[in-house]
Amino acid sequence: MNYKETVLVTGGTGFVGIRTILQLLQQGYDVHTTLRSLSRKDEIINALQVEGITNFEQLCFFEADLTNDTGWDEAAKDCTYVLHVASPFPLVEPEDENELIIPARDGTLRVLKAAKKAGVKRVVLTSSFAAVGFSISPKGHLFTEEDWTDENAPIQPYIKSKTIAEKAAWNFIKESGGDIELTVINPVGIFGPIIGGIIPASYNGAIKAIIDGTVTESPAFTFAVVDVRDVAWLHIQAMLHPKANGERFIAASDGAVSFYDIARIIKNERTEKAGRIADLKPVGEDFYVHISNRKAKDFFNWNPIPKEEAILASVDTGDKGTIKLPKVLSDLIRAQDNFGSAAYANCFSEKAIIFDEGKTYIGRTEIQRWVHITNEEYKTVMKPIYYSATGQILKAEVSGNFDGSPIVLNYHFEIVDNLVASLKITFTV
Repeated sequence: MNYKETVLVTGGTGFVGIRTILQLLQQGYDVHTTLRSLSRKDEIINALQVEGITNFEQLCFFEADLTNDTGWDEAAKDCTYVLHVASPFPLVEPEDENELIIPARDGTLRVLKAAKKAGVKRVVLTSSFAAVGFSISPKGHLFTEEDWTDENAPIQPYIKSKTIAEKAAWNFIKESGGDIELTVINPVGIFGPIIGGIIPASYNGAIKAIIDGTVTESPAFTFAVVDVRDVAWLHIQAMLHPKANGERFIAASDGAVSFYDIARIIKNERTEKAGRIADLKPVGEDFYVHISNRKAKDFFNWNPIPKEEAILASVDTGDKGTIKLPKVLSDLIRAQDNFGSAAYANCFSEKAIIFDEGKTYIGRTEIQRWVHITNEEYKTVMKPIYYSATGQILKAEVSGNFDGSPIVLNYHFEIVDNLVASLKITFTV
């Protein structure tokens, strides 16, 4: 194969990031990707292997975080294009909106500065419909790329962060971008097939919540849907199209849905998964948002995957390639990405504090007793926790039958000053 240019994809462990990496590798590109911790690169490799990728010579990993400068110059070096996909998306709103705004805005500027320094030709930024249509009344309005959300309006922190980050990107290009080009993709709610257990917020917040009965009423709002395969494809088209420089593109399939509509699709098409879905009521026609996808369709000759197909692809793959873990294990996995929380970052240290169903467990002995109780409940077995001679490395092994499948999980912790500095989780089935 004749290798093509090198492309940096930020946020390789994200739902859009992994799909974009997959399509680039399938098309012969060399790919750089960034991770907040290199301990997670196996997640990417495993996901790509599921999709048939066997040669990883064209894929390089770089450790870089949106909140600091380290690693970005190295990641962008020798790249022709940058696809800046990484951005925080919370299921729960933070108390301080700057927890989202600062990494979104400053992280975008870090990527642009690194791209400029590396002589990158074009950056494609993953923005969001959040930056387009959340300060204009949807009633009687057709949203297009000309619309902007007003960041000074009373909007949610995530919406504000995406708006500010995109505006910061355009301002950077205008004022100090030099020869670098910028194209922006503004996706709506991203659904579609899940690979390697990399679960998007759309699955947990909508599909799973509807299927397991957590959603008991359909809120009075609607949203458009786009398939992740289309989002990745559009990024690559925007990267390559000679006239895409300086343009925004809304990524949306035709029409809009409510939670009631999603529930109805699942009930009609996947009856075996609909047993716990609540009896939701439809929302009024006045609540249906109207979003134009004409620009992207015409520009790239794009035929979007129907919203129903995208939703069902999420339904069909959401419980594949993942493991339904008992709480003790899911808590440990959360520790991997939540070093700032005393309840999880201190797992298994003498200073550990874990809260579980109103009970508080403090210290290693109490935590181990909590693990034992949980193991008894879930019929799992955790081998004794192992410390090295220095007490700095901790290993734990858990085995049992999870969701009907036998599995062994191995935890490798690096403990620094009684805090988890890194945690790598591997498993065999």
